[in-house]
Amino acid sequence: MPELLFMDEPTLGLDPQSSVEIRELTKKLNEEQGITMILTTHYMDEADMLSDRIALINHGKIAALDTPAELKKKVSGSDMVILKLNVPNLTPKMISEIQLLKCVNQVLAENPRELKIYAKGEDANDSVIDAVRSSGGKIASIKNIEPTLEDVFLKITGRRVEEKAVHKGIGEGLRRRHGVF
Repeated sequence: MPELLFMDEPTLGLDPQSSVEIRELTKKLNEEQGITMILTTHYMDEADMLSDRIALINHGKIAALDTPAELKKKVSGSDMVILKLNVPNLTPKMISEIQLLKCVNQVLAENPRELKIYAKGEDANDSVIDAVRSSGGKIASIKNIEPTLEDVFLKITGRRVEEKAVHKGIGEGLRRRHGVF
């Protein structure tokens, strides 16, 4: 068996069952055979599951290199909050009210009912809830979530979905469809 194994996008295009089998085999080879793996992937969840250390690459250069947990701390910090908010009657006015809050860094519409909100401060939850309610919103659920490696990549590179869409010439339609405001 080799001591070093390079894997380039090993689960790209595979069905979910095959992807799980490849990830399990990868873990097994590493743990039982002691094989060091160098894995390239665009699937941040896969990188998080399989990696002891991750290098985030932006424009061909290493933007960050650390353990998944340490990379996530760069996003969450001591006072950063990521909220997932389900508002069945979500309107552009409510989104604008949330964006105007001093504690809010970024608002992303996950779908027509859900927002992902990046905010700072211990009163962020209360401020966001108050903004939604004052705009006539009915909150079905609110959840504080842990940052993902995708959140880390977006924060470290300073790039957002809308910037990538414009860069690729896709423009306004993609930004609206993906809910970037």
